[in-house]
Amino acid sequence: MSRISITDSKGFRYTVDDTKSIGSGGEACIYSLNNGNVVKLYHNISDAISPKKINELTVLDDTLFVKPLMPVHGDKNGYIMKELDLSKYYPIYSLYSSSFVLKNGFPRDYKKVISEKLVKAVKNAHDNNIVIGDLNPFNIMVNNQLDVKFIDVDSYQTISYKHNDKLLEDIRDYYYNGKVSKESDYFSLSIIVFCLFTGIHPYKGIHNVYRDKLKDREINNISLLNEKEINNIKVPKFYVPIDNSLKDMFYQLYQLNKRFLINMEGKTIADVKFDAIVASNELLIRSLFKGNILNVCCSNKFMAIFNDKDTQLYSLESKGIIVRIGNIDKKYPLILTDKNIFTIYNNHLYLCNVKEQKFTAFKSLMFNNVYLIKQYENILVVITKDDKRYTIYLDEIFANNIRYTVDDVYHKTFTKVNGLIQRINNSSTNIFYNSNGKLMQNMIPEKVVDIIQNRNTGIYTVIENNNVIHKLFYINQYGNMKTKSLTEMYPFTSNDKFVILYCDDKLHFLDKETLNEVVSFEANGLDNCQIMSTQSGIVTFNNSECQILNTK
Repeated sequence: MSRISITDSKGFRYTVDDTKSIGSGGEACIYSLNNGNVVKLYHNISDAISPKKINELTVLDDTLFVKPLMPVHGDKNGYIMKELDLSKYYPIYSLYSSSFVLKNGFPRDYKKVISEKLVKAVKNAHDNNIVIGDLNPFNIMVNNQLDVKFIDVDSYQTISYKHNDKLLEDIRDYYYNGKVSKESDYFSLSIIVFCLFTGIHPYKGIHNVYRDKLKDREINNISLLNEKEINNIKVPKFYVPIDNSLKDMFYQLYQLNKRFLINMEGKTIADVKFDAIVASNELLIRSLFKGNILNVCCSNKFMAIFNDKDTQLYSLESKGIIVRIGNIDKKYPLILTDKNIFTIYNNHLYLCNVKEQKFTAFKSLMFNNVYLIKQYENILVVITKDDKRYTIYLDEIFANNIRYTVDDVYHKTFTKVNGLIQRINNSSTNIFYNSNGKLMQNMIPEKVVDIIQNRNTGIYTVIENNNVIHKLFYINQYGNMKTKSLTEMYPFTSNDKFVILYCDDKLHFLDKETLNEVVSFEANGLDNCQIMSTQSGIVTFNNSECQILNTK
């Protein structure tokens, strides 16, 4: 075990375990000090931030920026900053997906509230002669209460220190030569807000000539707001056209190439509603529930619809056959397997008898200081802040006991976005899956920044050469992973045989082993829906309706 000794500017000494990094990059690693702070230590002393730059960054707003607090020196040099609880914060990039927003129950005005805070943060930096530079959606974190935190602040340009010009390509201002400046921050900010409102980058979609090459599209003014070129662009169907109250502002940025700080004040922006009508000539569509839907969860054989009043429970009997089996108080978060219904409440796991409205606790199993919970079909993973991982086999119940194991883990290496990931180092990530009732892990030799997972399939996002790349994956029974590149993070689900991907108004059924398409079915209106596969059919839901789709 490697120990690193450091001393802060007040003379306090710390020792960190080099094997317990909670984040890493090409130039540094981050370690928790277990006192509400973390320390970022640079691999090379010459790369370390100077005390002078730390001082120049202190003027940033504490409510919006996770900024350097004080320098440290010793075995390695670096700085101390506040710790961000990654079990509660997501990269703002995740919110570009309407499926993610539906699943996590964000307020309907989340886009406007978050955008106003982004504008406030950029203005705060610029008012203090600080340029953000790499203002990218993986360096901005958001929680369900719509708090916004900017991270990686040490790279910012200050009065005394220039930016290194390393940027995510998605936010680089190519029209003005791609250089970092206050004006490039304005452009980057506008990209993030546009993506937040529409679900897509303003220069994405496939153009007849320039395809999706950002540099060429930007230089030639071919954005999604270019009315002369829009017919030459194949735009993903999940694109939500920009709100009319904002359209002129973005037109000036992308078509007239003006650079200014966007302004959300005084604009009346419609609340977000994902309530498109689903239609198909090839599928049978039946409505299961209409009303204000908070969330829907499914196993292969059970479904729960969470709404304003309660949670409605259904048994999914067979193709097209669904039976209402009862209601339950909406305060209980539910965990569904193909055999049982559970809830976790007051740190205990309960088995639910819906018919009798009875909850039976497994008294021998109690969770303290829960950090993350993630379900993998009939396996439940609970990671606690005292560095324990409970693996609970939900269908193995004996009298009033349930089978589980407990392993030692370092909880701060785990992050849950749409799926659970464990950061190994700067270039590798562990993901987990259920293989015939056993919890397995697979190491991806890349730094995963976002993931959506369903069974042993999913879509993960990585950054390669400063470009955002999406990869559809399937892990077979031997632990081998097959991947296929995607242009966007499309809605998807899976069953025993197929990955079911929705794009271009069709449900595409891909063979799991090859990820090649076998068959597709026409269906309109699913772009901003969550989709799930069950033995009764494909369940879809948005804010206002839950439906089931079957072949005719």
